[in-house]
Amino acid sequence: MSHNQTSNFNTTQHNLWQAPWGYVESFFIVFGAILIGFLWQISLGNLSIKLLAFPNNIIVAITYILCLFLLQKKFTNILIVKWFTSIPATITLLSAVLFMVLLMGTIPQSISENIIINTLGLNQITSHWAFYIVQLLLLTALGMVTLKRSFPFYKHNLGFILNHAGLFITLLAGLLGASDVQKWKMIVTEDKSQQIVINENNELKELDFKIHLYDFHMDEYLPKLTVVDNVTGKVVLKEQNIMIDTVGTTQFSFQDYKIVVTQFLSSAGKIEDKYVAVYDLGTPPAAQLKITNLNNNEVQHHWVTCGSFLYPYEAVKLSEQYSILMTFPEPKKFTSTVDFISHDTLKNVHIEVNKPVDFKGWKIYQLSYEEEMGKWSQTSTFELVRDPWLPIIYAGIFMMLSGAVFLFWKGPKK
Repeated sequence: MSHNQTSNFNTTQHNLWQAPWGYVESFFIVFGAILIGFLWQISLGNLSIKLLAFPNNIIVAITYILCLFLLQKKFTNILIVKWFTSIPATITLLSAVLFMVLLMGTIPQSISENIIINTLGLNQITSHWAFYIVQLLLLTALGMVTLKRSFPFYKHNLGFILNHAGLFITLLAGLLGASDVQKWKMIVTEDKSQQIVINENNELKELDFKIHLYDFHMDEYLPKLTVVDNVTGKVVLKEQNIMIDTVGTTQFSFQDYKIVVTQFLSSAGKIEDKYVAVYDLGTPPAAQLKITNLNNNEVQHHWVTCGSFLYPYEAVKLSEQYSILMTFPEPKKFTSTVDFISHDTLKNVHIEVNKPVDFKGWKIYQLSYEEEMGKWSQTSTFELVRDPWLPIIYAGIFMMLSGAVFLFWKGPKK
């Protein structure tokens, strides 16, 4: 290699922490931030988002945005400020956020028997110091890039600005608004009204409206048949469960037995040694089975029922080792018919799972019922959620969609 080639090669070398910072420096910065987050998690415990409750979150938001403006306006030549607007910073920060999300998705977010997981806070990622530090760094990079493209303003940058500003607003509102989200539960009995709600800390609160429950109704799937080991209680059928479909066609085989459903009653009561259709509180489904021993063609008829909170279950003993059971019908849909009683009264409102109702700034969800009573439950449990930052989040999402439309409309044609 000649002297000139050696000289040119040396001049192209990039020393660590030499401007501009690249992917190596970005990795060290982000890794250091995550490491600090884990050290704080171990020493301080979970980050309490209650510290950011209103009005503290408003103060923090205004101060933070003003600091971003100041950094972009007065300190653009500082290396760390330049780094926040670089591509390596964006990619490494996005990778760090993805890493934290993967931890949250792969490790159950509940109390663990593993001491290491509990100590490191891996089972509580959403309140983890590292999670919030990485989010803050990503927000800062997003805000700095948006401001850099916004001043001076050019029309062709509008799509970029809308996209990035919308994402910035959505993330910032989600982080700062988490402490203002209210979640309460209300348990209401049929033909009665309730105004008191309770939260996870067993704190009580009186709302400015009442919920009157007229009726709780549940639709169920048909019950299933299965075979269990009499000693272990484990299911031994390969198909696990056989759903009762049509009388005469619902059948299955197990070892030397052929089982056919000859009669099915969705609601039945027992009279002597058989079941008849009875529609009363707690009357369970029942099925008559024709059991054929394929070895000697011996045929037996037996009834089987899953029972209920009021009536006992009844199984069919195939042998000393195995029995046929009917499983409890699984809920298909459960609905509460309610009135919201206030100055603005809503009557005859149906609340279903995944179909909440909006009333006076609250989203009211159908949460559960008295499971021991099943479809005969006379109480309904609602979850009431209020998120005052939700309109801001929606505004950010709308900005992102507007930016995408603008880029599609005014983007490069080639």
